[in-house]
Amino acid sequence: MGLAILTPAMLFIKIELNLNSLATQLILSNYLGSIAIGQIFWGFISEKIGRVHCLRIGASLFCLGSTMTACSISHWMLMLTSLWMGFGAASCITMARAIVNEQFNHVMAAKYLSNMTSVMVLVPMLGFFIGGLIVEIFGW
Repeated sequence: MGLAILTPAMLFIKIELNLNSLATQLILSNYLGSIAIGQIFWGFISEKIGRVHCLRIGASLFCLGSTMTACSISHWMLMLTSLWMGFGAASCITMARAIVNEQFNHVMAAKYLSNMTSVMVLVPMLGFFIGGLIVEIFGW
């Protein structure tokens, strides 16, 4: 949802921070790249410290990164906070699936994972709408 809320603001970010299109797109690329790399990291580290601890740490990183992204005043700060936000989001994505697979038998896990997938498809659609409203009401 972080990406979906941030995307409607990209044009305003570009204008306010006087960025070119490439620099603006790098913000999203950083977020997506850190999710990809973060999933590998969190999968490995969760074997050492536990899934629930990783989920808590990742959710905290995501919330802190989201807050810092909203307060960013420069391109470099946005780049750094989008990395941080994506890294935290990767934990939530990875751990949610791993916890369901470990806690339930195959039939129930398939049912819950199906429900999770439905939510993961619907929430970003709401995120674009919410992000657009936030930008319209409060601006960047």
